[in-house]
Amino acid sequence: MNLKMNDEERDAFLAETRIAIICIERKERPPLAVPIWYSYDPAVGISVSTQNDSLKAKLLKAAGRFTIIVQEEERPHRYVSAEGPIVDFRAVDPEKDIRPMAEVYAPEEVEMYIQASSQFPSSLIVMKPDTWRTMDQSKVTKA
Repeated sequence: MNLKMNDEERDAFLAETRIAIICIERKERPPLAVPIWYSYDPAVGISVSTQNDSLKAKLLKAAGRFTIIVQEEERPHRYVSAEGPIVDFRAVDPEKDIRPMAEVYAPEEVEMYIQASSQFPSSLIVMKPDTWRTMDQSKVTKA
């Protein structure tokens, strides 16, 4: 039985509002794995943002790649894992980058996130997945 998602199922899953776990390699220590907001555009890749002086930003610059995991915790369990190289690392544009994510994740606090992004310099990091892993347990009940 194949529980993998096809591309359309994967893209639809990633379009839903979920918190991801970003995993970033680091030398001589386990990978850093922390929750993060993300956006996904199949033509562009997976985008995340972080403050420039954060450990995440420093590790992302050094590694040049990351893994992200997005899951449905309720049964039937589903997940998507993507890994790949960073293809863009640039200054955040609060209106273009932060507003759309804040409207999804914190619609009642959008303006606060826009203002905070101006006070704390941040970067937008885009990863183009080259490896996908998916699983959808709901396919067990559909068979």
